[in-house]
Amino acid sequence: MRRKSKSERKVFVKTPTRNKISFRKSSPGKKPCVECGTQLMGIKRDSTFSLRRVSKSKKRVNRKFGGELCSRCSREIIVEGARKWK
Repeated sequence: MRRKSKSERKVFVKTPTRNKISFRKSSPGKKPCVECGTQLMGIKRDSTFSLRRVSKSKKRVNRKFGGELCSRCSREIIVEGARKWK
């Protein structure tokens, strides 16, 4: 049985006799880019508990800095690193 808590969202359910309050967990927000703060694309939005059952390819994007930086920020870092070597 679920208990009332601030982490759960109140949902009013209409029943034939009365309006009933039900509590549902709110879904987590999208993961932000560490550098610029924009929302990352291609990453599953789920609770940490249910992410354990998901494959690694659905948890992050398959590139360098995938799952941490957006494509624009990761491209800037890679290009900047290449320029230092010249």
